[in-house]
Amino acid sequence: MVLSVTQAAVVRSQAIGLKLDWIAVHDHRVPESEINQAQRALQLSQPLSAQALSGSRALCADALLQRDAYLHFPIAFVSSGGVLHDSKIIGAMPAVYWQSALAERLNALRADGAAGLRAD
Repeated sequence: MVLSVTQAAVVRSQAIGLKLDWIAVHDHRVPESEINQAQRALQLSQPLSAQALSGSRALCADALLQRDAYLHFPIAFVSSGGVLHDSKIIGAMPAVYWQSALAERLNALRADGAAGLRAD
């Protein structure tokens, strides 16, 4: 199983700990039946990650697609006040590094409010 899927619960917990909204997305080119099948298989082996990915939405936001959102999974984008941080977070890593990477971007956005790209 793809590492990003099995680590979803770790990333979700770090995002929620920072009071970020967690929005799970999947490749819109993958058939819904395949998404559902993967979700059922994940539920058997990694129930917390399955829960973190339940309700996953098809990724179709132009602002993210233009920033190579399909380049690698896991990938995370941090936005605040409708502004998307310039640096995406790419790759599987221990929880402490997810927390650090998320916090760094969130703090930068909060500090100057205008750093980054408009998310809308």
